[in-house]
Amino acid sequence: MEGMNSLNYLPYGNYTNRMALENVLRYILRMGRHESRINELVCYGGMGIPLYGTKEDIINAMLYTQKVFNISARGGRRAYHEVFNLNNETAEKIGKDPASMYRYAMQCSEIYFSHGFQVVFAVHNGSHGTYKGYHIHFVINSINFETGAKRHFNKKEFREIGTEMRNRLPLEERILSLEDIDKLLRGSD
Repeated sequence: MEGMNSLNYLPYGNYTNRMALENVLRYILRMGRHESRINELVCYGGMGIPLYGTKEDIINAMLYTQKVFNISARGGRRAYHEVFNLNNETAEKIGKDPASMYRYAMQCSEIYFSHGFQVVFAVHNGSHGTYKGYHIHFVINSINFETGAKRHFNKKEFREIGTEMRNRLPLEERILSLEDIDKLLRGSD
């Protein structure tokens, strides 16, 4: 296997300003100033959002949840941005066509949604920047749509999400090589 599939939390950008959620969604959906990279967008979707509307409808649905639970008065983080990087071998096994990538990204989105958080994903296939090849961006609303509570997680919970995403891969991708097991035991991903 050519490198493990990994979930990465993006530490840069604290996503606390008023436009944070909208800006990160425009980035992953390749809107506005990011439209020049629209060819990298394989597919997009999510859970807890309108699936048959426009990209603007998606943004508005996420913002509406924040408005209902008065995030402006509460302050703090407005979104989380995480990326699941797929090695080429895994992308081949999932299927590099938009429908197969969409199905897999929806399965991963279910992890966040099952805890009460709206999530938007965008599958990219890019050749520059930090993530080359196939990768899935997830933007998670910081407000739980059921309770209004803010999302807080620690490193253990983050690793559990990454493990759950790997568990949703095709079976043959979940079998680790001895080299991968050794890396995990030593604590390096």
